[in-house]
Amino acid sequence: MNAFMSAHECAIITGVTHESSLRSLLDAALARSIDHPTYATVDAFWRAHVDRSQHHPLPFDRAVLGGLFADTVGQAFTAGYRAALQALFDTLSPSDAASFCVTERGGGHPRAIETTLENAQDDRALTGEKTWISLADGVVHLLVVAREGTHDDGRPKLRIVHVDSSRAGVTVTPMSIGAMVPDVLHGSVRFDRVRVADSELLAGDGYARYVKPFRTVEDVHVFGALLGYLVAVARSSEWPPSVLARLASSIATLRALAVEPPDDPVVHVALDGALSTAKALVSELDLLWESAAPDARDRWNRDRVLLSVAQRARDARTTRALEALSRR
Repeated sequence: MNAFMSAHECAIITGVTHESSLRSLLDAALARSIDHPTYATVDAFWRAHVDRSQHHPLPFDRAVLGGLFADTVGQAFTAGYRAALQALFDTLSPSDAASFCVTERGGGHPRAIETTLENAQDDRALTGEKTWISLADGVVHLLVVAREGTHDDGRPKLRIVHVDSSRAGVTVTPMSIGAMVPDVLHGSVRFDRVRVADSELLAGDGYARYVKPFRTVEDVHVFGALLGYLVAVARSSEWPPSVLARLASSIATLRALAVEPPDDPVVHVALDGALSTAKALVSELDLLWESAAPDARDRWNRDRVLLSVAQRARDARTTRALEALSRR
């Protein structure tokens, strides 16, 4: 066998179907066909994406592939967001559509969490309301942050409950479609004494193990998906090869960070640099968008603000990371 065969060629010859190398990911992004039918809905996109990405075990790779075959920024976001959840929660499979339910009326800080988990005969009862969840349409897995008493120092003890949106007592209310990324529906969800088995409680502290690192995991995977989307636009619009090279480099950087501990300040500082580099490249592409399909260009101009959402939180994360490193 030729040592310089592509990962795809090796897979055909050896019968190995899983593709888990950077080389196989970039081969898919830069060399293989990305032709596909247009997806009328996010749900149609997701079903096709699950089938297409099933041989890629790394969630980050599935995020990038989702972006490559997305018709819209919203579809790319869907692939990235769900891949981030699959990276963080080992109770999710690659085909699971899920939503992280954290934010309440007082925000997402531990002391703002009023959704409660109480004992109820042979199991538990989940009661409360989350005011903001992403990808709220259809039957989805809900990963819910709930309060289960308090620690000795008075801090709320938080757990993650894994239920699906079809469970009795769960009511999801979609919000009106927004101007930005209109194909991604947000909503609120109410839990009215939802029965929860012990097996549906995730191990570990709900805030420290899941809520706190999620922003980092989400940034890595959503930006990976958006870079994949831009690779597809660059290829179809015949942008200069140097653009593809820089997009591929950004993807490779984020992929390296995707497998590192998301709570490490070194990772936070490196991620800040990686995202800054990616955003600078995106800004340089403005003139090239004139050569893209008009409908794709109009959607991008409408949805690109997604790149700047939660920037203050990212800046604060980097500041804290640098302070932590200075104390080592």
